[in-house]
Amino acid sequence: MDGPVVGRDEDTAKIVELLSRDVDPSSPTKYQVVAIVGMGGLGKTKLAAQVFNDVAAIEQFDIKIWVSVSDDFNLESVTRTISKKVKSQPCDTDDFSQLQDNLSMDIDGKRLLIVLDDVWSACDYDSWTKLQAPFRGGAHGSKVMVTTRDEKVAALMGAPATAVYYLKTLSDESVLAMTGHPILTCLRGRLLRIAMDCHWLQKLLVVFYVVKKLTNGRKY
Repeated sequence: MDGPVVGRDEDTAKIVELLSRDVDPSSPTKYQVVAIVGMGGLGKTKLAAQVFNDVAAIEQFDIKIWVSVSDDFNLESVTRTISKKVKSQPCDTDDFSQLQDNLSMDIDGKRLLIVLDDVWSACDYDSWTKLQAPFRGGAHGSKVMVTTRDEKVAALMGAPATAVYYLKTLSDESVLAMTGHPILTCLRGRLLRIAMDCHWLQKLLVVFYVVKKLTNGRKY
């Protein structure tokens, strides 16, 4: 998650704004889910990390927690990771119900920002219902920010349509602006991912141009 996020300033500002919004008064919970949705390789994790460390965002929250989920969603493991980060020490119980009760007490009345990064469809409704139960004790205005490739995951977690941010591919201008940055390896590894875009040929030609400029035509 280190390093600047090139060409995503507008995206960052919009997501920070989503995190700053008040929770809908009609919501049954004190927290709201904000989702970043987009295909693999677009930089959802780096963008979320930039938002996570944004001064305007972090000043709003008493507790900030980042959890990398990936495709192997394990309810107890994710809960234990959150609890460990809240208390800054390992959990001392093997009982899941007790673990959740302890977490509820630890975050009671505090404004939370919990990031669940790279959530796949392996997170089903029952698992999410159990995971979020302790979050209900947090202060009004708490946020759960999730990054996912699947908009169905965002819906399952209860993100309102107005809090789902669809991340798009970088503009050609932003890609060209990367010339001079140490991104050659990253670009080479993402050529096929960019090809999935509906304007894949145009994007691919732009990337080849940048690679050529960075390598001065050398072969690898």
